[in-house]
Amino acid sequence: MNLLHRALDKPRTLAPRRWLFQIHLWVGILVGLYAIAIGVSGTVLVFREEIVESSLHQWRGVSAPPGAPRASPDEIVAAVRKAGGYQGTLTLEFPQAPDRAIEATFFTRNFMHYVFVDPYRARVLAQVIPGGPALRWLDTLHSNFFLKRPGRVINGIGGLLLVLLALTGICIWWPGRKLWRRRMIIGFRARFKRLNWDVHNTLGFWGLAAVVIVSFTGAFFTWPQIYRAAVDRYFPLSKSEVPPRVERPPDASRVPLAALLAAANQAVPEGPAWRINIPGSPNDPVRVLKRGGGDPPYRTATTITLNPYTSRVLRVDRYADHTAGDKIFAWIGPLHTGNFGGLPVKLVYALIGLLFPTLFLTGFIMWWDRVVMRRWRAAHPAPRKQEATVEV
Repeated sequence: MNLLHRALDKPRTLAPRRWLFQIHLWVGILVGLYAIAIGVSGTVLVFREEIVESSLHQWRGVSAPPGAPRASPDEIVAAVRKAGGYQGTLTLEFPQAPDRAIEATFFTRNFMHYVFVDPYRARVLAQVIPGGPALRWLDTLHSNFFLKRPGRVINGIGGLLLVLLALTGICIWWPGRKLWRRRMIIGFRARFKRLNWDVHNTLGFWGLAAVVIVSFTGAFFTWPQIYRAAVDRYFPLSKSEVPPRVERPPDASRVPLAALLAAANQAVPEGPAWRINIPGSPNDPVRVLKRGGGDPPYRTATTITLNPYTSRVLRVDRYADHTAGDKIFAWIGPLHTGNFGGLPVKLVYALIGLLFPTLFLTGFIMWWDRVVMRRWRAAHPAPRKQEATVEV
């Protein structure tokens, strides 16, 4: 029997399979706790947007006085900065409905703060850090294990090790042409050991692509520049342009935000302004975003960059002008988080998150029974029952 036939019909006789099995075993033991932590926290964080929305929706509604004019964007910004004492970069989101509050957001200590403002009275209604301490705890655990940059590196290495675990697993999964169909189903009537074995093999097979995609894209958040260079090699990305320089005339002050919004609408007439990004630094430009048609809309938004002292448009960045490489690169993050396609996709990603601890626990049970307990029994043989003596 040649090598090909052995690989197809009797893979257990091949030395490389035994090597791959050892790699799979010890990598699995090494990343086991990591897989549990990252999988369980990821399952919860898939629904981050819904959790955040549930903590914010009570502040979104306002009473619209009949015929009352809206406050100017500058009045809104002044109210937000006065209430929060925050002078850094601020983003305003303009609602389309007349009975919705204006939302201002900013980051401090890696947390997103929301400030809700009455658009008619320029009065702050609430300041909220959404999701509560539990969500922030899970987010920090999932992102960097509370270790900042070192934790982020550990996370990236763990993601790549999970890819290695999945690829070695599918290699040792192959049982031969006569048995491969049996490995794709779970025998629920089997005894526990066989059921555990079936669960590990079957879920490992059907979840292979999902595990590889989620794990590989997870490492992107550790080394985004490496991923960017890899995509650019085969699908050229748009060249990284130097950020627009703000030329400030002598003794000039910022023009009203309403004038900047008008200039943005003149440059890009399609649709109303959705968000405006107001920098805290006097040397940075203002950016106006117009909603895109994708999900979520910010991924396909058009961005107009303006000089805050002259209202001059410095750059227009349209999604339609992005290269194929830009769009591929932009999908790496969503493929990891599952924030596309609505609730059905999120439910699938939640199950993928639970797949990580399930595969580890079923694999650990097999290892414990076949290796640890077997060695224990060999070192501590059970005493034989003494034969009863019969007197005649």
